[in-house]
Amino acid sequence: MNLLHSSYRFNEFAVVN
Repeated sequence: MNLLHSSYRFNEFAVVN
């Protein structure tokens, strides 16, 4: 599991939300 990739994905979701 890539933490950096996870963080990026979460950030993307937060921006959309």
